[in-house]
Amino acid sequence: MNEEKKEGNKINEQEQQQPSLKEILTGRISKDFLLKKWVPVMTIFVFTFIFLAYLLIPPYEDGKYNWWIDTISGLGDYIENPYGWWGFTIAILLSGILFLTVIQYMYRRLSKIAPWVSRFSTFFLLIGAIGMFIIAFLTDTNNGDWIGDLSMSKIHTNLATVTFGAFGVGIFMYWLAFAKDESPRLGGKQEMNYWREVTVPYLIMFSVALGLGISQLIRAIKGWGWKEDPGTGMLELMTRFQFWEWMLLFTFFVFFYMILYCIPEKIEKYD
Repeated sequence: MNEEKKEGNKINEQEQQQPSLKEILTGRISKDFLLKKWVPVMTIFVFTFIFLAYLLIPPYEDGKYNWWIDTISGLGDYIENPYGWWGFTIAILLSGILFLTVIQYMYRRLSKIAPWVSRFSTFFLLIGAIGMFIIAFLTDTNNGDWIGDLSMSKIHTNLATVTFGAFGVGIFMYWLAFAKDESPRLGGKQEMNYWREVTVPYLIMFSVALGLGISQLIRAIKGWGWKEDPGTGMLELMTRFQFWEWMLLFTFFVFFYMILYCIPEKIEKYD
């Protein structure tokens, strides 16, 4: 009987360690599963499909796809990339699914620290995640105007701006929740190690956002268009929007992983 009970307990433990798809998508999963399995595996899939889209894109009239000059969305252009556009679409869909899981996992914990801030932050982050789902299909494709002078490419660009902007607002508002936890005056109970853990991913994200802003300011002062190729000098390369777009994408993945690491499995001091 004891052996049967032990075996039954092992089976139950295994079932608890392997959450259902519904539990994953709603963020009802353990921190261990999220950090060791879900996030790493999904990240590998995302960048694998992006790389496949890159391998399959035919050469342009002026040469091969260039990571410095061409946008991420260019990989999803089904006219310019008839064989590999699907790689971009799948990658962005998987990114949206991954961020959706992370957002809900974070909300279930940070809502105990700052309920209203967490709700507003989650609202903006969900807009960002939903935007990624739409971007996956409304790609940066010059296929003529749809409504008036609105082409798919223009719609995609505007939607991408809203999506990344929503992520930015949501990420900033979550910082307010972390800051509140650190401040006893605001009722914070120091559930997290703010200065040692929380500040690092935010410094990384802020640095990339600042670099993007400064680089585009320099281009505006120089009179360079955002797709214009002014040269191959270090200043010209480092001010390309496309370079910072790639940096921002990588930083999102690094940021969310680091933030997940610093959030405790259980928020107990606020119970």
